[in-house]
Amino acid sequence: MSNNSQNYIFGVAGSDVLTNASTITGAGQIGNGQMSLVNSGTINANVSTPLVINVSGTVNNTGTFEATAAGGLTVMAPTAGFLNYTSGNTR
Repeated sequence: MSNNSQNYIFGVAGSDVLTNASTITGAGQIGNGQMSLVNSGTINANVSTPLVINVSGTVNNTGTFEATAAGGLTVMAPTAGFLNYTSGNTR
């Protein structure tokens, strides 16, 4: 993803799941309130525009969430939506 707040990765239905075992970098929205996320790779907010992870279901992070630039990273999910979040890395 580029340095643009209008970048989106999202599902068609709230039951959709994005499984990331690689690297996602840049800015914009992952989820847009329309899916769950399973991350065993790296999600890096590495630009001056924010990256927002906003899911409707669960976040299962056994990989790395990090912000390596001023734009920052925000992770949002329903109250009961975080699974294995502490077993991954957040930097």
